[in-house]
Amino acid sequence: MEHQKYTISTNKLLYELFNYTFEDEEIKEGQEYNKEDNTVVVTYYKEFDYISSKTSTFKVRISSFDKDNLKFTIYEKMLYFMLISNARQSSDDNYFISMRKLRNIRGLKDDSLSTYKCYENAIKGLTNKMIRLIPMKSNHGSKIIKCNLLSITNIVENKSRISEFNYSFNGLDATFVRNRQKITIFYNPFAFIFKKNYLFQICLHLLRLVALNKNEDYEKKEFSFQLILKQIRRVNKDGVIENINYYDYIVTSANKQSERLNKCYEELEIVLKHFVKCNIIKSFSISKKRTFKYLKDDEVKITIKFIK
Repeated sequence: MEHQKYTISTNKLLYELFNYTFEDEEIKEGQEYNKEDNTVVVTYYKEFDYISSKTSTFKVRISSFDKDNLKFTIYEKMLYFMLISNARQSSDDNYFISMRKLRNIRGLKDDSLSTYKCYENAIKGLTNKMIRLIPMKSNHGSKIIKCNLLSITNIVENKSRISEFNYSFNGLDATFVRNRQKITIFYNPFAFIFKKNYLFQICLHLLRLVALNKNEDYEKKEFSFQLILKQIRRVNKDGVIENINYYDYIVTSANKQSERLNKCYEELEIVLKHFVKCNIIKSFSISKKRTFKYLKDDEVKITIKFIK
């Protein structure tokens, strides 16, 4: 287990997709033609502008036939990243995974019924979300992509539970699996229990920062902790990724502000210490003055020294 390899996608669209949140009243209604029975059905959607580079901008539409399915959950996020990691290490274009392997990836001996239900609901949520990418600016040769985020086939069940399946990312395969935007590590970012969602999310975020910067000419680089907290979303008790980032969550924490901020620091250090141990980074340091007034003034910095 300790030598298991994990390949994590660092694609910008993937991270922005799960970081995009909204309020219920912002959801819009549209119509889609259903080829199967030649009917027009109501869909629910939200759109945002995605700037992939200085010369390329897309309109991204997330849609679903179920209004309650439009928002992402932390279970969908973890499952999607695990499936991408598995696909990136697959020798076959017809991606396959078993629930046994999902348990193995997460380092679990067995799944409780509640954990299995989280996977089952994540599969349902992802397969029922559609994405449309429309080129808006100077995208020479770019085509419109319209597909489901995930499709699964050849489902095998055992005692009324899914035990294995094949899967596809449809038109997103080239973006999420086949490009060079990745980091390969021997550290397991999926070993966190679901309720430790901050740990999981900050782990993914830091892995992306390391991957983007370690191949440059930097020996080390300084990162704003305030900015990092603004790029990580809170998760509610039902596992839904909320329309509030961790910085604003701390700002509005009243008499629990110091307690919640200190917990963020503690868990940040847990992840960074594991990164050092697993040779992902050489070393790190965090500003000694860490109270909220320093965070608010953007004076709390994380310095990471890279392995060359």
